[in-house]
Amino acid sequence: YGCHAADGIAQSTRMVFDADDMLQNLRAASAVSDLLLVKPTGLDAVGHGGGTLVWPDTDAWDALSFWVDWSTGICDATEDACTDDPIPRRLWRLDHTQYERTVLDLLGVSTDYGNHLAPDTAVDGYRNDAEALVVSGLLADQYRNAAEDLASVADIAGMLTCTPSDGQMTQCAATFIEDFGSRAFRRPIAAGEIETYLDLWAAIAEEDGFFEGLRWVVAGMLQSPHFLYRSELGTAAADGAFALTDWEIASELSYLLWGTMPDDALFEAAAAGALNTPDQIGAHVDRM
Repeated sequence: YGCHAADGIAQSTRMVFDADDMLQNLRAASAVSDLLLVKPTGLDAVGHGGGTLVWPDTDAWDALSFWVDWSTGICDATEDACTDDPIPRRLWRLDHTQYERTVLDLLGVSTDYGNHLAPDTAVDGYRNDAEALVVSGLLADQYRNAAEDLASVADIAGMLTCTPSDGQMTQCAATFIEDFGSRAFRRPIAAGEIETYLDLWAAIAEEDGFFEGLRWVVAGMLQSPHFLYRSELGTAAADGAFALTDWEIASELSYLLWGTMPDDALFEAAAAGALNTPDQIGAHVDRM
């Protein structure tokens, strides 16, 4: 990175890295995959400005060789990384950058809370390892404080699709809970969940008013594991295997490519059951 950064000595080459954009870095490296095994290994006829960094018959050579083959579509089926074995079913907590971006898209509130949350543990240089993304006691407290702060500044009225007139307040609150909850949880909110949050709203609204009740509903949802985690649990098929739901696939795509929650087009496709074939998924990838 010291050489191939925007201000490094290799800034004029085709491989220039950005410390904050891993996807761009992968594209930059893939674009010169024909050189990755000869430049840093000193095998290129014209040499390498950075000298020899990787030697044959080493683990680094094997790793680089595998990555070059994999990125160009060549894969040795004997390699574990090349198999199509299913990954573990799991819940995957949003990392701090995903948290900030999701809050912005969900509430329209720009925040730098991610910079103040307890730092995530890095595993092999990455901070999005599912097993490392746990919620400690400290992080739970920080999520609670952030949720209450965010709910206090979010424009609840602007998110309403109904009018809380006399005699219609409970129904309007239920409508808000269903609409907002489905977006916050990135899947349809269940009837029992609506009832739970409606009870919370009613307990507060009785003393403090309609909108104050909804603010605490928002604060509660922002602390829910259904907001803080994205699901990779799937549903069971007849053969006993599990497949991701359309809603889970929508989140897979949005957090992989954008680092944030699905947009309206992905939500609509998931609701229509139109995210479960390679062609359907590929069309959204191209769009995104």
